[in-house]
Amino acid sequence: GTVPVVVAPDPVGDDVPGPAKRLAARLAHALSARRLLLVQSEEGHLELGPHPIHLTVAEARRRAAGAEGGARLLWDFLVQQADAGLPGVVVLPPRPGCIFDELFTHAGGGLLVADSLVEQVRPATLADAAHLHLLLKSDIARGTIRPVTEVEMVRTAPDHLVYTIDGLVVGTARLAPYGDWAELSRFATLPRYRGRGRARALGLALIDLARARGFTDLFALSVDSRMWRFFESLGFAATERERLPAAWCAGYDFARPSRAFHRTV
Repeated sequence: GTVPVVVAPDPVGDDVPGPAKRLAARLAHALSARRLLLVQSEEGHLELGPHPIHLTVAEARRRAAGAEGGARLLWDFLVQQADAGLPGVVVLPPRPGCIFDELFTHAGGGLLVADSLVEQVRPATLADAAHLHLLLKSDIARGTIRPVTEVEMVRTAPDHLVYTIDGLVVGTARLAPYGDWAELSRFATLPRYRGRGRARALGLALIDLARARGFTDLFALSVDSRMWRFFESLGFAATERERLPAAWCAGYDFARPSRAFHRTV
């Protein structure tokens, strides 16, 4: 579809909601736009971290209440636009490619203020395979998830659950069968949507799914200490990797510095 872009410096300053930003907002409402994007200047009032993040309108309102000066004005503007019916308002960092990242990449590019309409956990389908591969890509590059080819991703897609927000796949996890046992693996969430219990929701849903399918035991492994605590929060306890199913052991690289966890269903 068409992506309208308004390029107009505000006479009151690039990071204060002046006539140009208000014009862009009116156009966004008139066009029933899904997003209003605002690119911050180098001296921007809002501190944008290294990763895209998502705030609900209520969270943005609380930040506005604690802000001062230009930051308060900008937070109030973001909240006003969301309250007026814009599905999302995004503040982007002043770097090349920020608009492209927000519009055309899976991860997004900046601070999103939006209330979600529908959040759900559902079984993955073959149509989700490309989304799953994109979700896992950064963790595979960091070595926290073992490499997965696109062909393998398509083959194993039905083993996954996905977490969706307004239809967008933002998280995933897999239940892989090994006889009476099953492995919880491939947990991944887009950076913008982390820290809200979505990985936990996926984990609990996988445990329920394992119970419904008649598995007796579950196990999980990770080289990431944060995941160790996560698995323990789901009722897993540390165990020796050698105690895991023989079919799994036969294909695992024991040189990986991972820790194993186990629980009964």
